[in-house]
Amino acid sequence: MRGFEAGVAHRRDDAQPYIEVWDQPFLRKVVAQTYHVWEVITEPLFKPLSRLHQHLFGKDEEYVPLVNRRDIRCYYLEHKGRVALAYVNITPDQYKAVSGRRFLVEQPRIEIEPTEVLTGEIV
Repeated sequence: MRGFEAGVAHRRDDAQPYIEVWDQPFLRKVVAQTYHVWEVITEPLFKPLSRLHQHLFGKDEEYVPLVNRRDIRCYYLEHKGRVALAYVNITPDQYKAVSGRRFLVEQPRIEIEPTEVLTGEIV
């Protein structure tokens, strides 16, 4: 099964929209979609269960809540067996046509000189 995803590659000074074209076995895609549907259906049950689980086992530094574990598992299943065929840089107009979202150009952050941070004086 072939598909595509539209995304934005953020760089230091700018952002570039792109499309990733991928190929994935059909059965793995079906399993990922089934898991996602199950995740949405059982979400009201898992929120209180996750709070209880965090209360019992959440004292460890490396604890990951149950709801987050499900999201990680869904992401893993969605990308399992996927082979990237191509990455294509596109224009903002093409990005809007493909993804249905508007491409926002964000202004880069203002860099602060290291001397200003050390002295505490900002001009």
